[in-house]
Parts: sequence; structure tokens; C-alpha cells
Amino acid sequence: MSMEIWEGVAAPRLSIKLHGLLRSLYDNRQQISKRTTQQISESISDYRLSSNKELLEQLFNSVSVHAELWFGTLLTETLPDLNRLEPALELARRRVHQGVSLEGFLRAYRLGTVGMWEPIFLASGDDNELHRELLFVVSPFLLLYFDAIAREMTRAFNAEQSLTREGKQKLKRNLWEIINTRPTDEGFVQFAEILGLNPNAVYCGLIVQPRSPAMLNEIKLQELEYQIEQFWSKMGVSIYCIAINNRLKIWISWPECDDAHRLLNEVSSSLMEFASQVRLDAFVGIGLPNSRGEGWRESLGQAQKAHSHCSVQTPVVHYSDLALFDNLPQNKSVHTFYHSLAKKLAMEPKLIETVNVWFAHNQHRKATASKLAIHPNTLDNRLERLANLLGGSLTEPSVIAKLHIALKILRG
Repeated sequence: MSMEIWEGVAAPRLSIKLHGLLRSLYDNRQQISKRTTQQISESISDYRLSSNKELLEQLFNSVSVHAELWFGTLLTETLPDLNRLEPALELARRRVHQGVSLEGFLRAYRLGTVGMWEPIFLASGDDNELHRELLFVVSPFLLLYFDAIAREMTRAFNAEQSLTREGKQKLKRNLWEIINTRPTDEGFVQFAEILGLNPNAVYCGLIVQPRSPAMLNEIKLQELEYQIEQFWSKMGVSIYCIAINNRLKIWISWPECDDAHRLLNEVSSSLMEFASQVRLDAFVGIGLPNSRGEGWRESLGQAQKAHSHCSVQTPVVHYSDLALFDNLPQNKSVHTFYHSLAKKLAMEPKLIETVNVWFAHNQHRKATASKLAIHPNTLDNRLERLANLLGGSLTEPSVIAKLHIALKILRG
């Protein structure tokens, strides 16, 4: 920072009467700072709702620094140098780490400006001579003074935020490398904890790929990454999201939720809510919940397999719907059995057509017969033939599961 911020700004020459009034306010600046701090903390949600216990104390310190600068500048008729401004800029940098948004930070600064101006005007009472001096001499300087410092503080805030984001991205990249190449490494625990993630909690992996080519660039994906983190973080959810190869890799853990089924439901419903809010058009694969480095990697692998089954008709796919089919090759006898069953079904195309229509019509007998343009008795005969082929009644869930897997195999 250089003193160019004061270009075109000069401290005003004040009357002896106003000088005396300001000396009294300077001596009472702690009380002015307390009132201003209270106004800011009650009016701005970033401060009012913050769980950071040190924030309000440091807010008072910040207001006190600005009161010292403002009244000191008027009394000495000298603009503050770099050394005097640095404490205010350092406090601005701290706000980044305390979760205060730039909007909330600047609103607080504007309220603080009022807090510094109002006591001067009130102390002038009914003195018309002081009113004229305040209106024509002090108020123009006040606008230039606080605008100059606001610009410099915004620059400091943004620079710190940029460094913080850059540092966080590096940490996220390090964690991604560990998950991707050496998930059993203890570094997983270290980097997860630095990022505020519980390495022992149950997380659900997701793959999100925007369908629009316009979204498949680094800037757009980073914007979406930020939106995703903000959305779930505000819900109190622990989330890790990183953009890799035009896709977002995401892990989500629900607070106080170790139940895999509930976690999967929470993730799915919140995903729909997010997609609706931001009008997200994407293919999404969702893995099964798991924990620690190896579990994160396995969950993401499942999400990738689910993602490969996405289509225009089915943009969101759960690995839980594919799990049985995906695990068939791991057991030779089970694999042989289901492929044999699929082969028998393939020899009877009318049965395949019948069962597809039957499922499409929620297993409704009359609607299915009507759609197939066959007599209900003919439908019954076909379903009976299918039941015999499967070795059980079509009212049994296990038999329906067999049929589901066999059909999956036939569809490739």
C-alpha cells in the first residue's frame, strides 16, 4: 500500500470552537466505540449470528482503532500515515478468517462511519456556526476520508480472501491426491482435519458433471464448487468438493448421522433442492456411504459407476440400484447362474416384452393386457411361464430381484 490513497484529499483546518468539541469527543472515544459496536453487532447478521466468541471483542477493537484515527486526524489536521493505518488493515484481514462476508464487512464499516459522525453533530447542539462548519468543511472531508480507507480495507480483505482460497485449494488438492493414489496414508487424516472434516465420519461420494458445454470450464466449475460448498455448509453439513477433469468430486457427511441409509436419503433430497435453487442441469452419480480414506475412494468409485449409467431420461443414478448387478462378476458361480437365466429369457422375446410392459404399468394386470393387446388369460399364462422360469412366485421380492438382475444383463 502507498499513500496514493490520499491523492486529492487534505485534512481540513478547523475553528478553535470545533477543535475544543472534538477534543472532548476524542477523550470519550471509548464510549463512542462501545455504542457503535453494539449498533453493528445488533444490525448485521454476520456479527449477530456468528458463533465466533472473539469476533465481537475484535469488532470493538476495530471500531476503537477507527475512532482513534478519525478524531485524531481532525485534531492534528494530518492524514494518517502507513504505520497508523496498518492496524485497521490487519483487523480487516482477520474478518476473512472469522467468517465475515465482504458485504457484511462493508456494511459494518458504513455503520461505523455513522457512529463516528453522529456524536459530532449531536455535540454541536443548536450552534449554527458549528453547523455550517460541519456541513461545508467537515462533511465533504468525511466522505473522502472514509471512502479512501474503505477502498484500502476492501483491497486488504480481498487479498487475504484470495490467499485463503488459494491455500484452501492447495490443501484440497493434497487431500485429493491422497484419496486417489494412497488412501491408507495417514496424511488423509491430517489434511481432512486441517480442512475441518472429520476423517472418521461416514461420507457419501458424488460425481457431478454439468451437461452444458458452457459450464465445462475452470471458472464456471469453480463457481459451482463454491455454490455447492456454501449450500451444504449453511445446512451444517460437512462437505469436501473439488473440480477434476470437468467433473466435481464431492463427499458429504450429515451431522450426527452414521446410518448409511438415512445419509443417502439426506444427500439425495438436498441434492434435488440444490439443483432446483441454482437450476443445475447435470448428470449425477451417487455412491454408497463409507468412512476414512479407503472408504472415500470406494464411495467415489461407486459414484463413477453410477454416473456412467446416467442418461437424459435418468440424470441422477444411485449406485445402490446397481450394487447387486455390479458385484456379480466377483463370484463365478453367481455370475454363471444369472447369465444362464438371462440367456433363457433371451430365447423368449415375448416374455421380455411382457415383463417390461408389466413393470411399466406397475404390475397392473388389466392395463398390461390392454397395452399388449392380448387377452388377460394370455397374460396370466405368460406370467406363469415367467414364474416357472424364475423358480418362484412373482409376488416374492427375491424372485423379482432375480428378474431385475437378469433383465439388467440382457440390456448390457
